Amino acid sequence: KNIASANINGLNFMCIYNLNKNLVFSSSCNYIKGRDHNSTPLSHIPPLNLKLDAKYIFNKHLLKLNIKYNAWKYVEEYDLAGVDNLEEATVDGNPSWYTINFYYNRAITPSVDMIIGVENMMDIHYKHFGSGLSSSGRNFTLSLQSKF
Repeated sequence: KNIASANINGLNFMCIYNLNKNLVFSSSCNYIKGRDHNSTPLSHIPPLNLKLDAKYIFNKHLLKLNIKYNAWKYVEEYDLAGVDNLEEATVDGNPSWYTINFYYNRAITPSVDMIIGVENMMDIHYKHFGSGLSSSGRNFTLSLQSKF
């Protein structure tokens, strides 16, 4: 059902800082609030989320440390229609969580990279807001990436 009117306000912040030719820091942060004309929370409004990256590049190698953070989504911020899967949250809402991830990237050829990663290094249990799926826990990845 469509609503008559709503107010959606947000802030997005992105930053890239090249400390030198080998070391790059980047971050992004998103914050959104949405309410209808009755001041009822809108559906599909995620909590504050933040991503921080540190990359060290040398020769054909890239080391990347990545942190992802999602703030707490309290139960009073969920929509009343149940679209946001409140039944998948705790009695207080969706708890905050973070993951620490590490990747090693090696250029094999000018168009093919091999990437080895460890994701969710601390083996944190979490659910993305609005999802009924639990995180995968600590996992190891190996992939080939082609650019053409």
